[in-house]
Parts: sequence; C-alpha cells; structure tokens
Amino acid sequence: MAKSPSNYELLRLQRIERNNERLKTLGLLDKPKPTKAARTPPKKAKKTVLVSPSPRRASRRLQNQPAPTSILIEEPRTKTTVHRPRPRPRRIIEEIIPSLSDEQKQILSSKVAQAEFVDKLQHFLTDVHQISASNLARVLRSITKLSSGEGVRAPQWPENCHFLKGEVVSITSDVHELIERGRECEEEWGRDLGNGWLYNHPLRKLRLFQSYLLGDE
Repeated sequence: MAKSPSNYELLRLQRIERNNERLKTLGLLDKPKPTKAARTPPKKAKKTVLVSPSPRRASRRLQNQPAPTSILIEEPRTKTTVHRPRPRPRRIIEEIIPSLSDEQKQILSSKVAQAEFVDKLQHFLTDVHQISASNLARVLRSITKLSSGEGVRAPQWPENCHFLKGEVVSITSDVHELIERGRECEEEWGRDLGNGWLYNHPLRKLRLFQSYLLGDE
C-alpha cells in the first residue's frame, strides 16, 4: 500500500498551489511562445574552375626539329650635329709706348755710351729686370745686330730685306717709332714667325732699360 503524504508534504503542495494561482492572476504563469530559431544562411558552394594544363615546353633538339633562328636588324644610326660655340678671338691690348723728349735723350746719352750700350743692357736684364737665359740670349742677339747697323731679318723674308739695315739703334732710340716700322716690314714681307723675338720683344726690353735709367721705375 502507498504511504499517505505527510503533513509537511501536504503543506508544501498547498503552498505551491497558492503560488501558482497568484502567478496566474498576475499573468505570469502563461507559457512563452516559442521563438523561431535564427536561420543560418546556406553556404555557397565553391565553384570549381577547370584549368587546362599549359603546353609543356619541349626541346626541338629532342623532337628532331631545327631550332628557330632570329635575325637582328640594326636601325641606321643618324648623325647628330653638335653645335659648339666658336672660341672668342683673343683681344690684343696694345701698350702705348711714349716717345722720348730731347731732354730725356740727353740724360740717357750721358749715362750710357754707345760702346757699352749692349753690356749695360745685359747687366740690367740679368740683375735688375731678370729674365730667363733663353730670352736673354734672344734679346742680346737682336740688339747686337741692331746696334751695329746690320739689321735683323726673318727667315722667310727675301734675301735683301732687313729691318733697320744701315741704321744704328742706341740708348736714345725711339722704341715706339721703331716698332711701328717693324710692323710695316711684316706687312710687306711676312709675319715674324719667332713670336715677336725678331725685334718686338728686344726693343721693349730696351724701353724698360730706358725707363729704369730715367727713374721711371
């Protein structure tokens, strides 16, 4: 036989029944409507792409076929003209050589006699206004000929054409006038191929010697 519930069990059941009635009156005992489960989007099926295999490279030698030949064609080269600026002509600055006055000529003649003219000029170019040994030899060679009246001549000039032949160059000579006469000889017989050492540079050294004796330097 089944046992009858105890007093405690009866009280518990009564309490549960009262609580359910109270919840029912409050509307809290209604069963909630079942919520729809969220649908998960179906997975997209992966597309399979069929790739045709690339043709395999094969050696023509193994296939007994001749190897391809390539022809290299060179394009004709065109010449490019480079325009270079023309060099500027050198400007020649002419030095103005003043002429000697009569008083200056007297002072010079009193200091240097004609017999010692070349020796004193050599001393000046060696100790005072020093120049190289080669240039000193060129100056003395021309001044010696000019001071003796022999004159000087360029190799390409005609045989009987001499600069200042028959005239004596001394310590009182007008250097400016002599250089101008030398240029006239070059215009008539040809340019001095010695770069001015035939008469121009030696006469200018003589003018420096004159200025030194006159106290200009």
